[in-house]
Amino acid sequence: MWSISAWEILKCVFPENSTGSRIMTTTRIFDIATGCCRTFNGHIYCIEPLRDMDSRKLFFRRIFHTQDTCPPHLEGLSVAILRKCGGLPLAILHIASLLSTKSDTKDEWELVLNSIGSALENSQTLQGMKKILMLSFSDLPPHLKTCLLYISIYPEDYMINPRTLIRKWIAEGFIAEERGKRLDQVAQSYIDDLTNRSMLIPMDISYEGPILQVHDMVLSIIRCLSAEENFVTIVDAQQSSPLPKKIHRMSLRFNDLEDAVVGTTIASQNYIRSLTVFGFTKQVPSFSNYKALRVLDLGPCEFLENHHIECVGSMLQLRFLVLHSNFITELPEQIGNLKYLEMLNVKFCSLQRLPETVVQLRKLICLYVSKVKLPDKIGNMQLLEELSHIFVSSSSVRFVEELGSLRKLRHLTITVEEPSDMEDHGRGYKEALLSSIYQLVRRNLESLSLDYRGHEDFIQDSSMGSCFILQRLGKLIIMKPLSRIPKWMSNLANLTRLELYISRMEESDIEILKCISTLLFLRLVFTGCAPSGRIVIHNQGFQCLNEFYLLCFIPGVWPVFAHGAMPKLQRYHITFKLLEQQSNSDDFKFGLKHLASLQHVRVVIVPTGDTNVDISSVETAIRNETSIHPNQPTLQIDTWQ
Repeated sequence: MWSISAWEILKCVFPENSTGSRIMTTTRIFDIATGCCRTFNGHIYCIEPLRDMDSRKLFFRRIFHTQDTCPPHLEGLSVAILRKCGGLPLAILHIASLLSTKSDTKDEWELVLNSIGSALENSQTLQGMKKILMLSFSDLPPHLKTCLLYISIYPEDYMINPRTLIRKWIAEGFIAEERGKRLDQVAQSYIDDLTNRSMLIPMDISYEGPILQVHDMVLSIIRCLSAEENFVTIVDAQQSSPLPKKIHRMSLRFNDLEDAVVGTTIASQNYIRSLTVFGFTKQVPSFSNYKALRVLDLGPCEFLENHHIECVGSMLQLRFLVLHSNFITELPEQIGNLKYLEMLNVKFCSLQRLPETVVQLRKLICLYVSKVKLPDKIGNMQLLEELSHIFVSSSSVRFVEELGSLRKLRHLTITVEEPSDMEDHGRGYKEALLSSIYQLVRRNLESLSLDYRGHEDFIQDSSMGSCFILQRLGKLIIMKPLSRIPKWMSNLANLTRLELYISRMEESDIEILKCISTLLFLRLVFTGCAPSGRIVIHNQGFQCLNEFYLLCFIPGVWPVFAHGAMPKLQRYHITFKLLEQQSNSDDFKFGLKHLASLQHVRVVIVPTGDTNVDISSVETAIRNETSIHPNQPTLQIDTWQ
């Protein structure tokens, strides 16, 4: 809680009764804590600073990656620095992150010690904490300062998609070229550096990378600095305070569907380089005069219509464009004029096709649509790296051939229609498709998601496996439901992610998957039958697997893990269906205790329509297995509604 007025509004929704409910609020302001407690006769719990021992552990672990080791020549300085941090975890973490970028010399550490000052040594105040955060910011190199200031466009507690952030940084021109690296790789190194300095917080780490968040105090500092430099202007939809005469980048916040109003002052700004909208609104911001825009993100504007975006074709500086509205059914032909456009995301629009002029976007790198037909001359777009989710008609042999010529394509999501004519045209179409997939994998394709609207023989045939013989592919998703796992998958030696839909669950299928020794992530959906009954996963294979998602809609069937199975598995998500008569507790064995690295388990139970099973007995069995696990993994259990 940041204000008494916010609490006065919030408390109105809580009924005053004696049912035993508890409300917990957190705040850094004592007067607010007192006000919250006064309403319901509550109690204030003041969190104490870390003890000296815990402070040392946090400090040394961040710098030296150990809890109790410090070079002797730095021991005295570490004590002095920790004294000034006053046991505040955020202060310790930021100073430690700063020192981790320095050399282990007394001069470097003394310089940091003297820069902290005495603000925290004498008083554990917000001002002292801000002084440390300012020190961390001041130590950043110029390119990281610029990228971090851009984070001020995001609201508090916003979950930041790093891939989107990277594309915005690139569109703004913040990323410097480095020999031998793509710009997105350089930008990723910026994110890694900011994360190592504790400026960005990874919220959900997996093999695909984290979603990012910013601590509210860090964000507060960034916003203040951004406002001082007129770097980003935050505009509330009910804006009453005066705006800068010249806005460079605007973050427009909507809090209400009905009452949002966009001021005329905003509409008159002609030099805005970036406009990003947050929140949901029925209002459509006026952006027709924004000719200098490089970034236009209108994702939350779900009520945009075709006539609202007619002006987009005249924004000749545009690099980044996001439109998410079901009421947009076509893009203007003039979109082909955007010769600098690098990112186009219209995947939540109701488009059936893209205009022929889209192939004029020669600098386009990322194109996100939703099962949309593209023009045949897609080969003109040679800089494309990400293409999702396109639909390929069985009559478009030329398009399939041109698709294979995209030399830089790294990520492809595609829905393919099976030809009705299986004679010369049908064979030519399939041969062209296989040839294009082979050419893409041979060059740069890292990720393929394929949905084939036809017979599964096309997927099962060894000719499909021959497309991946060069073993470059890292991610493969096949949306087409299959009766069995294709045998050729055992040859995918470099695959790290695999997602499949299978209508049966047998040992032979598991044996094929075991051969993919590099798998880090596996998602399987079983929908049919299990002729061999319960599947036991032994200690052979899956030696690198980190995440396993299993959705098994075969009643009474789920895998049981034997000792030594999946030794590196950390996250296990299982959805399974109960039998109608399944009440013996011995029926509910999963072998979770045998997963040595397990950290998190999520279980979704699907009851059968007339089941007599007491679901609580299933939950008890699962909780018993996780409670005896030495890692004490977190557990989440849900019931399918």
